[in-house]
Amino acid sequence: MWLQLFCEGHNREMKSYMREQTGNIKMFNLVTESVEYMKVVYMNVDGQSLSLACQVMETIVEFTMGEHDNQLAVFDAKGTHFVFLW
Repeated sequence: MWLQLFCEGHNREMKSYMREQTGNIKMFNLVTESVEYMKVVYMNVDGQSLSLACQVMETIVEFTMGEHDNQLAVFDAKGTHFVFLW
């Protein structure tokens, strides 16, 4: 949820930062990591984890709204595959 809130209001700078933290010693692509996490949640979704799956999906949507490079990152991580199965 916190990651989603960082990107609210089409904050493009923060959305880009979620993908790559330039100037840091080590970078973490939180966009693709969220997609990988969603794949695990999707494979194990049940009544108890449904709200978690929805929250992760909403976060991924917020990452990608108006941010072309994040959209490409989700596509490259094959994040669209499980969406069509849902």
